[in-house]
Formats: sequence, C-alpha cells, structure tokens
Amino acid sequence: MYVSTRSELHELVEQMRGSEVLAVDTEFHSERTYYPKLCLIQLGSDEVCAIVDPLQVDDLTPLRELFEDRGMVKVFHSGNQDIDILNRAIGAVPSPVFDTQVAAGLLGHSQQTGYGALVKAFCEVSLPKADSLTDWTRRPLTDAQVEYALDDVRYLPNIYHIMRKRLVDSGRLDWLADDFAQLADPESYRSRPEEAWRKVKRVSSLTRKQLAVAQAVAAWRERAAQHRDIPRKWMLADEHVVEIARRAPRSKAALFEVRGVSDHIGDKQAAEIVEEIVAALERDPDTWPKVQHRAHAQSESAGVVDCMLALLHLRARENGVASQIIATKDDLVRLARGEGDGLALMSGWRRKLVGDELLDLLDGKVGMYVQDGTLKVTKSPQT
Repeated sequence: MYVSTRSELHELVEQMRGSEVLAVDTEFHSERTYYPKLCLIQLGSDEVCAIVDPLQVDDLTPLRELFEDRGMVKVFHSGNQDIDILNRAIGAVPSPVFDTQVAAGLLGHSQQTGYGALVKAFCEVSLPKADSLTDWTRRPLTDAQVEYALDDVRYLPNIYHIMRKRLVDSGRLDWLADDFAQLADPESYRSRPEEAWRKVKRVSSLTRKQLAVAQAVAAWRERAAQHRDIPRKWMLADEHVVEIARRAPRSKAALFEVRGVSDHIGDKQAAEIVEEIVAALERDPDTWPKVQHRAHAQSESAGVVDCMLALLHLRARENGVASQIIATKDDLVRLARGEGDGLALMSGWRRKLVGDELLDLLDGKVGMYVQDGTLKVTKSPQT
C-alpha cells in the first residue's frame, strides 16, 4: 500500500488501529540540511505493510493516534534517529517502543547487528542491497524501490514476536525496560546546543579555559545551523572551532585571522561569536567544562581498564550478552575514576550482571587469574 493523499492516510490509520505491533522505519536525507529531510515512512503490522509519502501528504498528524497508542508496541531497528525525525515531523514520540538492535545484544548477537543480518537469522530471508543508495527524494519511485523500502518493516513484526518470546523465556524482557523508556522519552531528543562541544573532534586536546571557548563557539554554531537548516560544518568546521578555542579571539579581526573562518561567516556572525567568547571567558572558571581523557592516554590507569575490560567480556560471554550493550570502554574509564554516577552500567540489570563486581575489582575485593587457559575470578584474600 502506497499512501500519497490525506484520505489514504486516514484509511491506513483505520486499518492499523488496534494492532498489537507497529513496525516503523524511515528513509531520509541529511547531506545538505541540519534537520534530516523525511522522504518516506514505512509502517507494518502483522497484517498490513504500507509506505506513507511525506513529500505528497502534507499533514502527517493522523499518525499520532498510532504512535501514542499505549496498547500498540512500536518496533524499530536502531530507532534513535528515526524516532527523532518522526517526533519533529509529527509532534509525537512513538511509545511504547521495542528496538530489535538493542534486544539482539541480549540474545547473543552483536549490538551492532544490522537489520539484514537479523532478517536472515530470524526469518531465513536474504534481503537485496540494490537500492541501498537510492535518492529517496526523487519521484516517482520504482516498484523495486518501493519493495526495498517495505522490506525494512515487512519482517520486523515477526522478529519482534520471536525476540520477545526468547526474552520472556530467559527472564530478560524486563532488563530492557529502562533502555526502551529512554528511547521513548521526548527529553532524549531535545536539542542541547551547550553540549555540542562534546562531539567536536580533537576537543580533548584543549585546556579548561579553551574548552569554555569551544563550548561557546560550538553552541553558537549549533543554533545558527538549526536556524538556517544547514549542516553545522557549513557554518564552521570542527577544526575551526578548536583553533578559535586555542586563540580565544576578542575581536572580529582576530577571529578572521583563523584561516578559513572568513569563508564561512560574515561580519555580523563574527561579532556574535566574539560576544559569546568574551562572555564565556568572563564566567566563573569553576563553571568551565571538563573533558574526560581516555584511559589509554594515561599509562597509570591503562592496566586497570584492561582488567575491567577482561572482566566485562568474561561476564558478557557467560551470559550470552554483547559486551557493548553493557558498557563501553569510556564507561569503564569513568567508573575507574570514580565517576560512575549516571552510567547505565551502574543501574538495573547491568549493575547486577557485572557493575558491582567491577566496583569490587577496583576496591581490591576480587582478583583474576588464568587456569587452563581460562580467565577465573576469585575473592581477594583481604576480603
């Protein structure tokens, strides 16, 4: 079913109303805009598969009824960006949700398992890749393109049913409650320009004073890119942000001395950036941001984190869980520094599985040794 009119959309909503499962996917382009351009919405239940064309249907709000239906599980595969885009387009975050990529990590698959691999594993179907680089803004779509797009939701309901049963049988369905609640939380998709500096490349090389400047410039860049709906790098590249932070220019002339900056911004924008820089430097230094340096760059903690990784991988293998869904190396670095507050590793099933044991390792309460080529964990003598 291909939906290209308001009446067809209302008909689709009527057909899908009351479904137990709603599989959801999107096709979008983001190469030339800040906000991804939504090109297709694919929807699938146990009975119906359909494509909604947002380039032809100018009012998508009827879909809110489905997305807000608490009795209908919305199933995604790696759904963060899809949910963000749909929230912006429709004004509703789908809830409740189930993400098959996240669930795969608790069922013995890699957390980064692709959709095609899951379809092969659970449905014994090999999906074609011929249209993976389609320009979804072009119309009309070919029959092959429509089928390719529908495949992204055609198998999700069946995968969901199988996964859910296995999770229930293993007693692990509740483990995912917090992960899925976060996916369905509108706050997860709220723009935070003041946090944009954390994603700037090579920002970890800066001092705290320079970080204050980087935070101000990156926040300005984020807001400006949002306002103009263009990629942030079209406003200023990451290397510009870092170099500006190092120099901390207090005048437009000094700002334009950074090579390439004048190619991206004009006098008015330069004045705004300088104003942001001056304000950042005049703030209380205690409010300046801190960067978390990676453990491998610090020889005194590298061995500690390596031991933590070994324990993490051991418990992940024993429990048939992808280690990445439990914790990343950066999570372990933070924990080793005593910065565990707010880490998913320190709550729920992750903490029970290995989080508390990692704390015991750091406190010297457990030790590790090798026996017959296998890593073993034991209580330390002093405990």
